[in-house]
Amino acid sequence: MINRIRSVVDSEYARPFVLIVVLFIVWELAIAVFKIPAYLIPSPVDVAKTMVAEWPDLWRQSIVTGMATLGGFGLSIVGAVVGAVVGSNSGIDYVLQIAN
Repeated sequence: MINRIRSVVDSEYARPFVLIVVLFIVWELAIAVFKIPAYLIPSPVDVAKTMVAEWPDLWRQSIVTGMATLGGFGLSIVGAVVGAVVGSNSGIDYVLQIAN
């Protein structure tokens, strides 16, 4: 039995999962032991309850945030390409070669 548990814990795929579970347990215990108010640090259970209760709003806002992120990424690509074209056609590379 111990060897089976050890083989699961030593598994390359189980280690991250075990770490996350241990962190959640430590988080929950720290909140309970030190009596930290929920407005400072909510417990993992409170976070999960809120996520379930507020899921429709969270989903809508995640879509908006994702679209803004993708839009900004697209604009940065366009800006980089335009900057590269302008920079390569401006003759600045020739000026920099003369300076060296």
